[in-house]
Amino acid sequence: MRHDITKWMIHFTSDFFNEDDYGELYGYGDAYDVLKTILRINGLKPSYSLRNGKTTLFGGEPVICATEMPIYSLIEYVKSRNDSTMVGGYGVAFLKKEFFEMGARPVIYGLSKEKLKYKKNGKYIRLLEEKDLSLTEQYRYVPFNLSSNKWIDWSHEREWRWKESNLFEDITQKGSHGCYEHFNGIPIFSDEEKSFSEIGVLVWTREEAKEIQKELTSYYIAEENNYETPFSKDVLANSFIIILEEIEKAVKENRIIDFQTIDGLKAEQLINPLIIHDDTECHYEIIKQAIENAEIAGEKAAIKDNIDNPIDEGPCGSARIISYEIDNPIIQEMIKKGYASGPYDNWVWINLDIKSFQQSLNHSFEAFAPALEILNEELADIFELDHWLD
Repeated sequence: MRHDITKWMIHFTSDFFNEDDYGELYGYGDAYDVLKTILRINGLKPSYSLRNGKTTLFGGEPVICATEMPIYSLIEYVKSRNDSTMVGGYGVAFLKKEFFEMGARPVIYGLSKEKLKYKKNGKYIRLLEEKDLSLTEQYRYVPFNLSSNKWIDWSHEREWRWKESNLFEDITQKGSHGCYEHFNGIPIFSDEEKSFSEIGVLVWTREEAKEIQKELTSYYIAEENNYETPFSKDVLANSFIIILEEIEKAVKENRIIDFQTIDGLKAEQLINPLIIHDDTECHYEIIKQAIENAEIAGEKAAIKDNIDNPIDEGPCGSARIISYEIDNPIIQEMIKKGYASGPYDNWVWINLDIKSFQQSLNHSFEAFAPALEILNEELADIFELDHWLD
């Protein structure tokens, strides 16, 4: 097996705190936060790749970048750069052939002509004269110079780029201002034509892998996110998670050289992204009884609070009981039987019929607190109290 060539490509993430980039869709956070956002919105978004307030791209259009570096080379690159604003140890992997079929192409490192002239050189748009390179191919151009004082060499990144197009429908996310925003990008868990057949999710630690498992399990059960973006159950089930610190140890300390590429990893290194329990029926009767007991306790508490505090005052709102333990068999049985609604990204809302006598949030808390206690005692300590204001 060759360790310098792989059929996989990796879109790695980095810390993102640049509000001037294309839209405000990936939010603000470190490379791991950006990865979770990519999974949540089910898509990769093109970027202008701003550095020092200006685009580093040519051609005037944003792109999605990926590298065909083997996975261990990426690990070493992350460590050597030691700059998570440029490259972090997180990302998604997909097949090179499928990325190509979507229109992605390898970049062009340098041109035969040394001195290139700009047709336009602005914050978002940087264009070369078309006699030097056609406009349709400028998005692929990366400066390359090994002979001048301004040494430029990014060829080790083995980069590919996908230019924004209308090939796919809009991908949706809620922006920082609270409104929905849309962009053309590449869905990652999709049944659309020319989509990825499998995705590798790259994280650094086993704890992060467990968190990603919960999120992907949530999308698998719901088959969509909170923005009603559909998720392909087939692609999710065919995907995997890779823990980079374990790959690094296997190669560096244990000398398992085949693990330098995703192609060489064995099944135990490709972690199942889903935790789905098929045998949940055994929990049904105890769930049914616990729900009944919780509703009785909640209604008694609501009646008592209405007598003790008859004046409806304070902020208006409602309490509710939720759970983030999507991978728990009890929660999965509650979803199947209608005792829980969702998942809403990575949490569920427990459906309880508890009558409220006042509009105040405090009154609602008084009613739901004993119901919460019963569910945690009779089922498992996996529930918590939440609320919203009217």
